[in-house]
Amino acid sequence: MYPSEALLADLRRVLEAAEPGEPLTFATYKALGGAHDLHTLRRRFGSWALALEAAGLVPTPRSQ
Repeated sequence: MYPSEALLADLRRVLEAAEPGEPLTFATYKALGGAHDLHTLRRRFGSWALALEAAGLVPTPRSQ
C-alpha cells in the first residue's frame, strides 16, 4: 500500500510532463508514465477528480 503523499507526488510529477493547459485525464496520466492504477487512486481518494483536487490540481469536466 502506498502512502497518500506518494500517490499525490506521482500525479504532480506527471502533470509537469503534460502539455500546458491540457486536462490531466487518467489516459494522459498513464501515457506520461503514471505509476498507479485508477482503482488505487479511486479507492484512496474517492474518484479521479478528487485525487486531482487532493494533489492541488483543478479537475476539468474532461478529467472527471
